[in-house]
Amino acid sequence: MPDGLPRPADFAVTDAPLPEPGPGEVLVRNRHFAVMSGLRTLLGGHGTTSSFPSIRPGDTLFGAAMGEVAARRTPMWTQGRTAHP
Repeated sequence: MPDGLPRPADFAVTDAPLPEPGPGEVLVRNRHFAVMSGLRTLLGGHGTTSSFPSIRPGDTLFGAAMGEVAARRTPMWTQGRTAHP
């Protein structure tokens, strides 16, 4: 479990096959990811009193992100356009 502040060795960037978007869906390639300050309390089970689930090594992080549309099957988004919540 992480101890102290997160270090680069605590993170991993992985490649995984992505499904093609279905009708009405878009595939977004993340370009920026915001790591919220409260994320540390959720690492290693420290967030058990929180309404958020604990995050364990190997779990996918969650948070705000900004990306670009890599593939689409909807006319509502333009490929290459920046997408964010």
